[in-house]
Amino acid sequence: MPFSQLEKALGYSFRSQDLLRHALRHRSALMDLRGARRKKIEKKTASNERLEFLGDRVLSLAMATWLFETFPSESEGNLALRHNALVSGDTVAEVAKEIELEKSLEIGLKEKNVRNIASVRADAMEAILGSIYLDSGFLEANAVIRRLWKNRIHAYKEPPKEWKGRLQEYLLGKGKPLPVYTIVERKGTDHAPEFRIKVEGASLSAEGIGGSRREAEREAAANLFHLLIEGNAK
Repeated sequence: MPFSQLEKALGYSFRSQDLLRHALRHRSALMDLRGARRKKIEKKTASNERLEFLGDRVLSLAMATWLFETFPSESEGNLALRHNALVSGDTVAEVAKEIELEKSLEIGLKEKNVRNIASVRADAMEAILGSIYLDSGFLEANAVIRRLWKNRIHAYKEPPKEWKGRLQEYLLGKGKPLPVYTIVERKGTDHAPEFRIKVEGASLSAEGIGGSRREAEREAAANLFHLLIEGNAK
């Protein structure tokens, strides 16, 4: 996807195209470079991981401020639940997919499937936010966040709980032991790992797949939670 299309989807035009290019460079892309050119790129910009680190903090502060303004009567605990849901890897990956961010990623030739991994999209989205912060400051980054997350800020009437927490509360409420998570399979490369996790609870089990152990555990917890609820409703 041309940078102009991505900028249109973001609602923001970069003053420095190098910053945008840096934010879109997955570390697998560096593996395609050789010799002096690779060293030059690595020294100058490397992958988007440092920008991801920065963007994660920008998103966290922007969301905390927005929630503080939007829900003046809620407790710190409830605000934290909303915050965790809105800045979670799953949510950030969904936002990235909505603007088709994966089409603009610079990926290594041998890692073409990486762009379809949710955690890679989420990391790149955070890197984009970090690059906007460096390009124009917090106010511009905050404006982009509010534009892209505007349909999510009021998505929950009640503060949401993370799937692993919801599953744990449900099992404890039924007098059952805590859920047990097991790695069933780990495949892929260091640049694009894929985990398959099994969770067991209340004599049932479910699996989840993700680009990280945490992501796979969340999916497994969600699947088992729905399985338990459906079984209880029958």
